[in-house]
Amino acid sequence: MTRGVNVSTPDDGPIVEGPDGKGGSRWYYEYYTRFWVWDEDFRADPDRYTHLTAADAMHIDGTVDRYNEVIRRIAEQYGWHVVDICGVLDGLAFRRRRGDVGYELPTGLLQAIAADPTLSDRLRTTPDKPYPVDTRFLRLAEGRRICKGGLIGLDGIHPTTIGYGIMAHEFLKVMSEAGTHDPASSPGLDWRSILDQDTLLMDPPLLLNDLQNLLGFLNSLRLVQWLLKAMSAR
Repeated sequence: MTRGVNVSTPDDGPIVEGPDGKGGSRWYYEYYTRFWVWDEDFRADPDRYTHLTAADAMHIDGTVDRYNEVIRRIAEQYGWHVVDICGVLDGLAFRRRRGDVGYELPTGLLQAIAADPTLSDRLRTTPDKPYPVDTRFLRLAEGRRICKGGLIGLDGIHPTTIGYGIMAHEFLKVMSEAGTHDPASSPGLDWRSILDQDTLLMDPPLLLNDLQNLLGFLNSLRLVQWLLKAMSAR
């Protein structure tokens, strides 16, 4: 829902150190603004855009951490099992982790990507993009090939079909640990089918190249703010 940006430096990585709630450190950007606001535009006039500061983000993370501690404590008390999607997203946070993703993508997903010549070409890794799919906002290279992103949809909030597949993968892992899912008797996730249904990746829209300008235009008309308020109200 937000995108980190620094103003005091052109560095594209987080530069403000804060606590991680576990006795360690967690890094933050100086500011967080709407995901369609590009760095150069924000740096030119930060006050023009709605934003959070690093301190705001630390406060939010600290609240989430304490909330999750309560969930784990209650779950342990009642013998419930916890699927830590928050931890998965933290591990997948590409820009925040400076590209050093701390989550291992499912083997089945990697195999399905490698087995499809067209898809493997569109999701080809580069030094700037060492993972087939990541949490950055979708970008197209020449030939309508996805060169960045793939796990978060165009609204910057919801996962893509692959992203939801990863969530399902995490649920199945915990269900297996709990004895409610037997991998030996169940084929598990059909990653080939999941990829086929992810039309955003398999057949990305041509307008994606001009999405920044489109979102900026809608934002100037207050339409995007209205939609975000309507979504939050629900």
